[in-house]
Amino acid sequence: SNLTYQAVRERSVIPTRPFVLTRAFYAGSQRFGAMWTGDNLGTWEHMAVGVKIVLSVNIGGFSFAGSDVGGFFGNPEPEMLVRWYQVGAFAPFFRAHAHLDTKRREPFLLDQPYKGIVKDILRLRYSLLPVWYTAFRETSVTGLPVL
Repeated sequence: SNLTYQAVRERSVIPTRPFVLTRAFYAGSQRFGAMWTGDNLGTWEHMAVGVKIVLSVNIGGFSFAGSDVGGFFGNPEPEMLVRWYQVGAFAPFFRAHAHLDTKRREPFLLDQPYKGIVKDILRLRYSLLPVWYTAFRETSVTGLPVL
C-alpha cells in the first residue's frame, strides 16, 4: 500500500491524494488506502461475514473498509441484493462490484419495488457524506474507528 501510494503520488502531474485499494495489508496500511474484504460470493453468509470483517478491521485501526455489495461471484436474488445495499450503505467503503461472468445488476436494471428501494438507499448514502467526511477526519486525527 505504501509503495503504491508513493508511486501514484510521484507520477501525478498535479499533486493529488492517491486512492489505493487493497485486500492484502499490514500494520500501518490504513494510512495509505482502503481495503475490501476480497472476492466474496453473493450469499447471505458472505454478507454476514463481510460485516464481521469490516467491524474487526475498524477496531484494529483500518477504518476505510468494505465488501463488494452483492458479492463478487454469483447472482443474488433481488431481495438479497437490496439487503446487501442496505448493509453496504453503512460501511466506510461502499461499492457494488461483480465478476465479468455474473448477471448485470446495476440498480437501474432492477424491477420495482427493488429499484426504488435501492434508489432510496443510495440517496441516503449520499445524504450522509458530511457524516462520513467528519468521521474520516476524526479517525485521521485520533485513530478512533469510523464504525
